[in-house]
Amino acid sequence: MRYCIHTKTYSMRGLFLLLALASFSAYAQPRKLTVESNITGVTVFAAGAQILRSANAAVVPGRTEIIFTGLSNQLEQQSLQLKADANITLLSVQAIRDYSGQRKLEADERALLDKRTDLQEKIAVDNRLLQVYKKEEEMLEKNQAIGGQAGVKPEDLRQALDLQRARMTEVLQKQLEIEKRIAAQQRELQKLNLQIAEVGKKRDSVAYTVTALIDSRQTQTIKFQLAYTVKDAGWYPTYDMRVADITKPLNVLMNANVFQRSGETWKDVAIQLSTGNPGDNATPSDLQPWMLGFYDPSQAWAKNKATVPGVMSGRVVDGEGAPLVGATIVVRGSSLATVTDANGFFKLQNLPVNSTVSVSMVGYASKEIKAAPGYLTVALEPQTYALQEVVVTGYGTADKLAAKVEGVRLRGAASMQKREEVQMVDVAMQYQATAVIYAIDEKYT
Repeated sequence: MRYCIHTKTYSMRGLFLLLALASFSAYAQPRKLTVESNITGVTVFAAGAQILRSANAAVVPGRTEIIFTGLSNQLEQQSLQLKADANITLLSVQAIRDYSGQRKLEADERALLDKRTDLQEKIAVDNRLLQVYKKEEEMLEKNQAIGGQAGVKPEDLRQALDLQRARMTEVLQKQLEIEKRIAAQQRELQKLNLQIAEVGKKRDSVAYTVTALIDSRQTQTIKFQLAYTVKDAGWYPTYDMRVADITKPLNVLMNANVFQRSGETWKDVAIQLSTGNPGDNATPSDLQPWMLGFYDPSQAWAKNKATVPGVMSGRVVDGEGAPLVGATIVVRGSSLATVTDANGFFKLQNLPVNSTVSVSMVGYASKEIKAAPGYLTVALEPQTYALQEVVVTGYGTADKLAAKVEGVRLRGAASMQKREEVQMVDVAMQYQATAVIYAIDEKYT
């Protein structure tokens, strides 16, 4: 018996083709690698902040998809920047919403909602039961009138009172138990509401995931730096003015108030404060020419001299006709008041009938005039004072002022409470074309 055996022969060309297809198939499917990134630096703008994250990844030759998870839900996609300290080819970078944990959050929320519904039903049942016992308590109190009825035997009365006492005690104990149970259920309900709100907040604030497709020619460990901006963050300055004594200059301290609600934790990060705004256009705008002229305040206010019902306008000047800036004009007996502008002009509207206007200025004698619609000029005369005593408070040593002015009494300030020393923070200033950056030496948390 002979057997016929069929054999297949492969040419070298076909073998190379199979190997190439296998290699291409392996190369076409990038390796996915999830890395853990940490916030290392933050640049806070007046509105917004730039986050800088760092991460290490060990890659093999070929394409690898690097995945950065747990990023802020306020990430602005157009601000993404990715850098690497190795010789790789960056093929693509994109930010997508991470909905992987949404199903679990939705399931947790449904379970909490069902638990809250059951608890609310138990509270409703206990409230109804409490009402029943309260009604029974009222009925037992009404039955106390049995003692006043005629023809009731003492033995029957004693048995009735014993029965009523026992039942009243039981009813009151039941009420106390139900009230305690309702109070515990209310506390549990509050905890459930907080948990539901927290889960809902997490469900609504879906975090971002950044995926970067890279091509590496060799096995290596790469250090990535990922930068992006977030919206709900910023800083604003406040100022403290301090002086040690009257012989030293005034010190102005700037305090930076930083806030952030980006959903990320800034812990021990290097922080910089910038006066710029990343959303502003850095392209210089075209400036339109402004034609300068001459402004005559007298002509401008002459147009308003016409009498307007209920409107009184005018100008406050000194004895030489110079305008008085900041003079106070008050309508007596009312809250209507105003002050003069930089040219001494003022305007009062809605004047009461038969009212009096008082015009005053520090260093000048006050004047009262009858309020009347129209335009008028009020001249104030300087006021002089006779000083009887001058008190000087010294913040240095008293002997430096002694015998300087005859008749001047000195009062020392040695007993005054000293201010606490302010802890200063070293700040390095960097000037840029459109902003100033303050680099804070201390880590921010």
